[in-house]
Amino acid sequence: MLWTGNDPPIHDHTQGKEALHMVNAWASRNELVIGQLCVADKSNEITAIPQLLELLDLKGCIVTMDAMGTQKDISRLIRAQNADYVLAVKGNQGGLHERVQSLFEVDRKEEFRGSSFAKERSVGKIMGAWKSGSAG
Repeated sequence: MLWTGNDPPIHDHTQGKEALHMVNAWASRNELVIGQLCVADKSNEITAIPQLLELLDLKGCIVTMDAMGTQKDISRLIRAQNADYVLAVKGNQGGLHERVQSLFEVDRKEEFRGSSFAKERSVGKIMGAWKSGSAG
């Protein structure tokens, strides 16, 4: 575990210390936490995720995360390590959500024939994931 301050942050309201916020890297096949990083005070996961990813050897891995981690810099960092990713997209992500939804609607009508997307086999507990055909 990597601490970002001088002392390990401990949740203690009597001392004015807020709850500890962390990002974790989880190896699903091994069911093991392989990395943790404290989120700096007055910050959020978006700044901590790249720091944690840089500590890991991701080559050949599939990295998944929630919509908070769906950032261009984070996806570039994952690809720079020769890894793939599955990132969540939510309605509050405006233009990105609309573009992804539009792509799937067009391809769904054509049953994904000739699409840049191809249905992949299930991996672990993820069923029917979609992966870009050109992972450049």
